[in-house]
Parts: sequence; structure tokens; C-alpha cells
Amino acid sequence: MIFAIMFFLVADKHLTWYENFEQGEKLFLEQQYSLAIPYLQAAIEAKDLPQQKAFTRAVQTIEYKPYYYLSLSLYKVGSLQDAHQAARKALAGEVVRNHAGYMDALSPIIEAHLDAITKKNQEYEKIQESLDLKLQFFQVLGDQDFEKATELLSSFSTDNQREFNELINRHRGLYSRRLQMDSLVERYRMTLTELIDEGKKAQAQALYDSMVPILSESELPELQLMIQAIPDPEVPEVIDQSTQVDAAESDKEIEQLISTMKQEQKELETLLARDQREISDLSTEIESLRQKNDAIPVIDLSPEITFTTHIDGRTLDCIGQFFVPRGFASGEIQVGEYKKPFTSLGGKRTASFKESFTNLKYGKGTVRIHLMDADGTRALKETPYFIIRPWYLSSTMGLILGVLILSIISSFLFWKSYRRRQAVLKHFNPYIAGVPVREKDMFFGRQKLMDRIEKLIQNNCLMIFGQRRIGKTSLLHQLHDRLKISPNPKMKFYPVFIDLQGVHESDLFHLIMGETLSSFPELEENLEFLFEEDVRSYSSRHFSKDLKKSIEFLQSKNDKHVHIVFLMDEVDAINDFSEKTNQKLRGIFMKTFSDHLSSIMAGIHLKKHWESSGSPWYNFFEEIPMTYIQQKAARDLITIPVKGVFTYDEDAIKMIIQESGCQPFLIQKICVSLINQQLEAKRFERKRFNISVPDVEKILETMRDERKIIEGVQNS
Repeated sequence: MIFAIMFFLVADKHLTWYENFEQGEKLFLEQQYSLAIPYLQAAIEAKDLPQQKAFTRAVQTIEYKPYYYLSLSLYKVGSLQDAHQAARKALAGEVVRNHAGYMDALSPIIEAHLDAITKKNQEYEKIQESLDLKLQFFQVLGDQDFEKATELLSSFSTDNQREFNELINRHRGLYSRRLQMDSLVERYRMTLTELIDEGKKAQAQALYDSMVPILSESELPELQLMIQAIPDPEVPEVIDQSTQVDAAESDKEIEQLISTMKQEQKELETLLARDQREISDLSTEIESLRQKNDAIPVIDLSPEITFTTHIDGRTLDCIGQFFVPRGFASGEIQVGEYKKPFTSLGGKRTASFKESFTNLKYGKGTVRIHLMDADGTRALKETPYFIIRPWYLSSTMGLILGVLILSIISSFLFWKSYRRRQAVLKHFNPYIAGVPVREKDMFFGRQKLMDRIEKLIQNNCLMIFGQRRIGKTSLLHQLHDRLKISPNPKMKFYPVFIDLQGVHESDLFHLIMGETLSSFPELEENLEFLFEEDVRSYSSRHFSKDLKKSIEFLQSKNDKHVHIVFLMDEVDAINDFSEKTNQKLRGIFMKTFSDHLSSIMAGIHLKKHWESSGSPWYNFFEEIPMTYIQQKAARDLITIPVKGVFTYDEDAIKMIIQESGCQPFLIQKICVSLINQQLEAKRFERKRFNISVPDVEKILETMRDERKIIEGVQNS
């Protein structure tokens, strides 16, 4: 009633259901439980059903659980009965029954309500027992069973024992006197019978008349007939003096007996009336108590299980709650072939649980939960589940996959056979020997080196040196392609490849600028340069101006820092140039725009010539030696280019690596010859496309010149 009044006074009827809920939730979290109740009741009146995802504003959702907050609020303010009703509705909703934490929060309400009802029932049972005992006492007393009544006295309180003991004594006294009077009446009845038998009609009639008040109405007519049946005497009876005296005394005694019986009868009626009132009052009280007891909610003390299941793939989650009024004893959950006992729940009356089962079998199954309370009462609840087999694991799909795999294998074999036929027809040979490697997929073993160069080139000029045919030119070409598409977040690289082999000293700056303009045609399209086709008139000063103009234009078109990188191959050529020309070239990298410029120079004898302190290039470069590739890279260079067409025996691969010393040029040279040899050989296809040790030995035997180079590499 109080909360109903508060509902009308506090709740704003203009609020939507979710606004009332949100306000009630806010007040609950602030521990203002009395104020939260009317808002939650208003939300329930507008929207009764709890929802896991209830839409509010546009596409916003909330976890709508008004009964949950309402039950906890009512419990906090002491309204246990209402709190229990709200808790039951909360537990039936999808929000709480899918959340073990919410179930645990409501458990104290369920247990407190159970305790309260149990206590009331115990109190009424005690009162009922007392009233039933009193009723039994008066019934036994009415039956004159004084021994049983005395036995029942020990079950009463001290005051009741004293009162009821006096009552027993009064009944026992009356009963004793009644027995005495019955004995006297019986004696007079026998005397009357004797007089009738002796034919003493007058005396019998006189005694009969005196005994009429104490004889039962049923026997009076019979006795009267018996007296009347006595024949009258021929001679009138003479009653002597003593007989008259005895008759007078008998009459007097009978009168006294009649008086006493009347008094006893009156007392007995009074006592019996009192007993009847007691019995009536007790019956009324028992009926009233029964009605009150009927008003108390009946609690089923059997164990109760509620749970829900969620399936994700082959994983099943089971979330639920136990309600065990007599206390939990044992239980287990079984899902398919898996079983889990519930532990650490001994004696608890409410408890939530969440169990997960993985790798369940596909198809139908049953979730079974067994439970037993402290009294041995069992409960079983089960629900079916179904694990859907993925489409790709179905029997039909298995057949399809089998056919598909067979088709793929057949296609692969056909493709492999086709490629091999094409290899023979087109003389397939991907190896490169004698010219720089420009294809990225044919360049092996230099990834870490290129990573290092890309980091260093941002602030340094680099000098790459190594013996001839070690792969310097191929490296510069790969760096050119890599820098062109570099994802560097701060710099935009403009690489220019310059081959200095055979260049004249007077043509140096003209060549460099010419290669720059060829690499980036947009420069000539948008700018005018001092550069001309006539080599003689183009000096280092012209080159410097044109280069500066190029850098400024490129920078205007880019947000990143522009960086031109000259990739200069065969730089040994400038060792024969004059010191002045070398100083002019070095000076280009010292200009104000030098932070937009760097170079990567590659040669054989650079280190020997430029390490001298008199050289213009002394201490100018970051030196990077270039050596042989690693064995793994050598193995990849041998096998990957012909994968799917040719195969190598393991020993053949080891022999090529050993004989080449991991020098890329020699590996490519050997493999080129091997593939040509295999393509030209007239043998079975299976053997033609497999390279063995004898095949490698045959090639090494024919490569006399290369053999000498190999031996030189090994000796070094």
C-alpha cells in the first residue's frame, strides 16, 4: 500500500518505460531503494517482460531487468513477501536466468523467504499440536479414561497440569460416588426381584413405588407387569412390625439416595457443560488456526532446478540455479558423454552454476542435471540439444570434397605434365647467367642486405664492394625497383641507375643528368634545363643547377621529403679520372640540397683506391662488403625457379652448393647448363625432369673454364 502511494506521488507518468527504468536503476545504484521502487513499478506497468537487448532510443539497447532491481530494493526496505514475488519473476526472465551473478544476488531473498515461511509454519504447528492435545484430553476425560488423561498431563505446561489435575480429581470423585449409588440401586433392584419371586405383592408394590425415581424408564413397565402378575393372597398379608420398620428404613434410604443422585447429576451436568464449552472453544480455535495456516503460502520442499543452454559451434554453456530447501547433498550435470559433479555446495539451499562443455559430438544430445537434497529427495531435469554439423563435414560434402581433391590432383598432374611438355617445346630455362638479374623472383639471399641499405641511405652515401660476378649490378637493379615503391612514411625516393662502364671523364655529369631525366620524364615536361645533347658544353656547374631545380620541383609535388638516390655501377671507372673531376663529383653531395641526395656506388677496387687519405672520397662512404649468399638462399635459388617442372635430388643440391661456394653467378651458370642438358636429353620423361648427382657431375666436367673459377673460389 505504501509503495502504491509512493508510485502515484513520485513516478512521472509522462516518462517512457525505459526512462522510468533508467531512473529506478540510477536510484538503486545510489542506494536510494525507497525512491527507486515506484520508478521500477512504473516501468513494469508499461513493459512487463525483461529482455536481454531491449531497444530504447533509435537503435540503442539496454539490459532490461526491472524485477531484478525491484526485488533487491523491496528486500532492502524490509518487504520480504513482495521482494520474493519480484525475485521469482526476475528468475523467470531471460536476463537473470542467463547470468549466474544475478542469480547469486537474488539467492538471499529466496532463502530469507523460505526461512520466514518455515518459521511461521513451525509456530502454527506448535499451536496446533497444543490445541489437539487439549482436545484429546477432554475427549478422554469424557470417556472416564482417567489413566489416559493422567498420562496426557505430562505434555501440558505447569499451570495447565494443575488445572487439569483438579478436573480429573473432580471427575474421578463423581465417578466413584456414581458407582456407589449404582451399587445401592442394584441392591434394591435385587430386593424387589426377590419380593416378586416370593409372591409378596404388597411389599413389592411398596418398594417399586419408592424406586420409581431411580429406575430407568425402560425397566419400569416390565417390573410393574411382573408385580401385577402376582396373585392376590386369599388371606390378606399381615406385615409384622419388624418388616414395617425395615420398609420405612428402606424408604428413607431410597429417598436419601434419590436426593444424592439428583445432586450428583446436577454437578455432573455442570462439569460436562464446562467440558463441552472447552471442546467447543478448542474446535473454534483450531478452525481459526487452520484458516490462518491456509493463508500461508505452501512451499514445495522438493529440490528445484532451472537452467538455460547456449551453443556456439561444438561448445555448450549451461547456466542455471538450484533451489534446495532441505540443503544440497549431491548432484551432477551430464552433457552427452561428459559428466561433471557439483562440488563445494554441501548444505547450501540456493546456488547458481555455469558449466561449459567443448568438443561435443555432432547431432542430438541431452543435458541432464541430477540433484539430491539432505533428506534423500531426488530431482532430475533434462533438455535436448542439437549440435549442427558444418556443411563442409556432411557426408555429401565429404563425397564432393573427395571428388574435388581427386580433380585437383588430376588437374595438378595434368598441369605438371602440360608444363613439362611446354618446357620441352619452349625450351624453358628460368636461370640467368651473364646478365644482371632484374626479376624479383629470381633474386635470392640479399633481403637483409637490402633492408640495411634502405635504412642507411636516408642519411649516408654507400660504397658496395666485392669481387666480380658476385651480384653487385643485380643488387643495384633490385634496389632501384624497391626504392621506387618504398612505403617509407617520411621519404619519397627517386632512384636513378647509372652505368659508368666505358664513360669518358668529360661525359660524367652529362651522363648522370641524362639518366636522371630519362628516369623521370615529368622533369623535362615541366622544366627547362641547361642540359643539352651536346656533351662538351655541359659542366659540373650546369649539372648542379639542373639537379637543384629538379629537386625543388619534385619537392613541390610531394608532402614527403624528396630523396634522389644515384645507383652508380662500375664506379671503378672514375679511379682513372682526374682528382679535379672526382672533387667536383664529391662536391655535388656537399651542396645545400645534399640532404635530398645520396648515392650507392658499386665496384671492385674502390676500397683499395679510396682508403688513402689523399683520395677525395676518403671517409666519405659507409662501406658495405658484398659476399656469397647463405646456403638456404643458395638452395632456394636452385629449386624455386623450376618448381613444378624439374626436381633435384638432395645430393645433387648439396653438390651444386659445395661446388659453387654459394656464389650466385656460378649457381645460375651450373643450373642453366643442367636444365639445357635435361631438355636436350632423350630419356623417359620421369628421368628427364629429375636432376641427380651424375647429371651435375657431367655438367661440372664440361664446364672447364667455370671449373677453374670454382676452384679459385674454394681456395680463397
